[in-house]
Amino acid sequence: MAYQTRFVKFLLSMLYLHYVYERMGDAGATLLDDAGRLDPAPFAAFLGESVRLDRTENERRLDTVASAYARLGGKYDEFARAMKADRQRLLDEAAADTEDFRLLIEAWEPLVAAARLTDVRSTAR
Repeated sequence: MAYQTRFVKFLLSMLYLHYVYERMGDAGATLLDDAGRLDPAPFAAFLGESVRLDRTENERRLDTVASAYARLGGKYDEFARAMKADRQRLLDEAAADTEDFRLLIEAWEPLVAAARLTDVRSTAR
């Protein structure tokens, strides 16, 4: 069931990620900094914009997936019923996961810089 839940959340993340992919395609080379590396700021901004999208597509996607699981019967029908009961939570978590991804992107460079300055040998005992 845990795997199936992760798979459904992956499907729900596509609403947000397809928006980001489209924006990245439109932005093209402007996503690169002066050194030719990906500038994370626009990417993080696209993710932030994506979580404000209308969720109607994800609601339909969740209904379609639940119907498909129900038709499989057995434990999959059980999972479909659980998905319907957890509908709002799944939709909210897909958006929250995308927001968390945005936060990670914003924090990544400072985290890596701090890690470079940390001598792990001296803290392990």
